[in-house]
Amino acid sequence: MTSASKSKRKKPHPRKSAPHSAAKRAAPSLNSLTPAELAKLLAAAGSEHAAEKTIAAHIKQGAPSNPDGSLNFLHYTAWMLKELNARKS
Repeated sequence: MTSASKSKRKKPHPRKSAPHSAAKRAAPSLNSLTPAELAKLLAAAGSEHAAEKTIAAHIKQGAPSNPDGSLNFLHYTAWMLKELNARKS
C-alpha cells in the first residue's frame, strides 16, 4: 500500500469498532411488560402514582394481564381510563 492510499482509507468510527463494555438490553415490548417495567415507564411519563405494588393491586382489581402475568401497555392504560371515568359517574 502506498502512503496516498493509506491516507484515503477511512478510519472506522470508534463506537462501531469498539464494543461497549456493558451489554445493551433490548427495550421491553409494550405488549409484554412486567409490573416493574410498567411502573418505571409510567413514572418516566409523569405519573405520580406509578408503583409496582399499585399495579399489582390493579391486577387483583381486574386490570387486564397476559397469561404469563405481564401487561400490555395499551390494554392497561385503557383499563385505567375506563376506571377513572367510572369513578366520575
